[in-house]
Amino acid sequence: MLEVLRALEKGAGQVNISGLRGGSAAYLAARIASALKKPLLCIVPGEDQVAVIEQDLSFFVDLPVIGYPGYEIPPYTPLSPDSTTITTRLGALYRILTGRGQFIMVASAEALLRRTLPLDRLANLAELVMVNEECDRDALIRNLTVAGYESVSLVQSPGEFTVRGGIIDIFPPPFDHSGSNDPVELPVRLDFFGDTLESIRYFDPITQRSRGELEEAVFLPVSEILFPSDSAAVEKLDSVFR
Repeated sequence: MLEVLRALEKGAGQVNISGLRGGSAAYLAARIASALKKPLLCIVPGEDQVAVIEQDLSFFVDLPVIGYPGYEIPPYTPLSPDSTTITTRLGALYRILTGRGQFIMVASAEALLRRTLPLDRLANLAELVMVNEECDRDALIRNLTVAGYESVSLVQSPGEFTVRGGIIDIFPPPFDHSGSNDPVELPVRLDFFGDTLESIRYFDPITQRSRGELEEAVFLPVSEILFPSDSAAVEKLDSVFR
């Protein structure tokens, strides 16, 4: 173990290790992350191993462990990936983009090969709202639509939002709004008085009861395929189907 760590600290281009079984791979990754004090990417052969490595790493190291899931459908298959998978991928990317500390990311080879939103596009589409701050409700609703959200009568799944007078319910991708490194998978309720945001609360989508208050919230896009409303591609499609 010490020889491996010394080789990595010296900048060795490649270190080959074999014979790891059970939780030993996660233990080695945890030791490497602790020694190098840098973000670490763990690539596993299959999607079924991601959750196992995540669980083992959480036992061995006190660092944020970010899972980056794959679609779990073969390329070119005429099937759409699950919306939860897409939102989890985007949430993981945004955590990496905005993270200031050390973390460990776990992903399968298949997940890394899939295309996703450019990081600058992801950052530009992220909406930050804060309690007691002025917020243009109409602009927020337009931005949610551009970011792939669907307007529904009752929010139940990630990627949905509803507007009822001065209340906007939004179900964003899993994200840690409180800074505890523990992404929450719950919808958020915004309560407006005019253009002033009076409160932000988690709520249970089944019982509609509040589950906690927030000082701020970030709403990420919910699709990896987005077109700006003024893009040439959208205008061309409109002309074809008009």
